[in-house]
Amino acid sequence: MWRIVGGALLATLLAGCGAEASSSRPAAVSMSGAVLSGAEMPPGFLAADNQRVFEGMEPVDPDCVRLLQLADVQAPRDIRGVEDAPQAHAAFYRASPVVSLAEHVFRLPSGRAARHVAEMRRATVRCPRIEVETAEGDIRLRRIDARRVKALRNALAVHYADAQGRVGLSVVMAAVGDDLLVVDAAGSGMARVTEQVAIKALTKLRGVRAAPGPS
Repeated sequence: MWRIVGGALLATLLAGCGAEASSSRPAAVSMSGAVLSGAEMPPGFLAADNQRVFEGMEPVDPDCVRLLQLADVQAPRDIRGVEDAPQAHAAFYRASPVVSLAEHVFRLPSGRAARHVAEMRRATVRCPRIEVETAEGDIRLRRIDARRVKALRNALAVHYADAQGRVGLSVVMAAVGDDLLVVDAAGSGMARVTEQVAIKALTKLRGVRAAPGPS
């Protein structure tokens, strides 16, 4: 697993740039205000390029493959039935303990954000543990029961970790109207941190949605 997480980290180190909005549409410009800056991240995190946090992780179970596909949405085309959409992203890494984290926001066609979250919920139920075969041996991550966090009551928070709690992955996903927010993280002890980051991201996204549009 360290090789997988380290691979994601290497990509961020080579990229080395900050939050980005990847469309020139006015909606995307406003959405860039929904992603976090480095100053809003916990200590030790540095900015990186938009990325797939779970790149290279290939579970044995097809339901778990589907779960990671639904979670690791780097672009609108990664969402079924969507080719393009206003979007904004921010990605970060921490060198010690090793962590990669990405935030993605998409403004989708009506009903599509809620549908994507529902698909993720179904995939989570069908994937109680993630097993990955590697040359160094099998990696087994079990799903951890998510704490009930009031600020995330309308979001889906999913966490997996190995038996020792050294390595894991976390996903927080929410539909806010027609906007889809996804926060992915891979690394050590990231469940609580991912939730804290997602709470800040949700607050910013709701603020952007509540702000008056251009006159």
